[in-house]
Amino acid sequence: LAYYLTPRWSQLLKADVWGLAAGQIIFSLSPGTGTCISLASYHDKDYKGLLHDCVLVAISNSAFSVFGGFVVFSVVGNLALTQGRPVEEIAASGEGLAFIVFAQGLAQMGEGRVASFFASMFFLTLVLLGLDSTFAIVETLQTYVNDWMLSRNPGQKISSKGNAIRLVVIATVLLVVGLPYTTRGGYILLEIADHFIVTYSLTISVLLEYVMIGYVYTADQMIKDVKDATGVQLPGLAAIQIKFIAPSVLLAVVLLLFFSEFTGSSLENYPSWAVFTFGVLPVLLSVSTCAVPALQFRLRRCFWGQMLSPEGVAAAKERAARGGFKSFNDDEADSKYTGDAPLALNRA
Repeated sequence: LAYYLTPRWSQLLKADVWGLAAGQIIFSLSPGTGTCISLASYHDKDYKGLLHDCVLVAISNSAFSVFGGFVVFSVVGNLALTQGRPVEEIAASGEGLAFIVFAQGLAQMGEGRVASFFASMFFLTLVLLGLDSTFAIVETLQTYVNDWMLSRNPGQKISSKGNAIRLVVIATVLLVVGLPYTTRGGYILLEIADHFIVTYSLTISVLLEYVMIGYVYTADQMIKDVKDATGVQLPGLAAIQIKFIAPSVLLAVVLLLFFSEFTGSSLENYPSWAVFTFGVLPVLLSVSTCAVPALQFRLRRCFWGQMLSPEGVAAAKERAARGGFKSFNDDEADSKYTGDAPLALNRA
């Protein structure tokens, strides 16, 4: 526990530490993936406890992380003591911690059925944690699909049967995508995916979202939306945080990540084809989903006179003045967007 609680300030000078920290907190709180929006859409429209819920979730997440550190390093310290080795040699991260270090620690918690019982409870906990994450991920993907359908046809009704079909399709696709990670070399592929997708995709996505909210949708409008939704007026510092502080910090983290890759990566001994297929390519695809629509919108603006009638040019200019966002009437939206599924983005 002394090893866990004693700060090592020199680690703050390492570029990859900041990237891993940013990726971890973004992954655990899911602020850039749409999960919070999807699950919050189940609330009534006049629900005023969103800000309270966000603060509670953030504090609880950090509290459980600190508590988990005590549990992890208690086991790691015991193994280091019994094996006569330094804690640094015993400690591992990610899957190595869960399936190797903890398995060795649980084997020492008694003999026979006692050790088997604790081992069963531990791995049952891992299964339940995986299911819990899967619920949130699948629900988010299904909400994306539903909102995309409604954006194409606002009068369409989302039926329970259609939801069930889309749920089966999404689950099947996720199953197929996850099959390579169950092979004998799956541990290596999982380390590559965890290194690139969790760290780079989420960090860059959140950076782009901050830019969009701060400069396209505008920070003032976001603060007004928070007040309308929760009844709480955020301080003026919130606009500075949205427009300058958070984007600057995330940009610095991304640059530090790139710097750490060029100065020596922990994956340099892995096959290059695996690094590209399961690491670099997913990052490029995820970032392109943000960049391509923005580029498409800019190109349309360049060809207003050639592609649109005078009325179309006026409408396009009006939409461009709002940053490309459609203008919805609340009464019309309430009458059109009906159904029995959460319509997260339309409600937002």
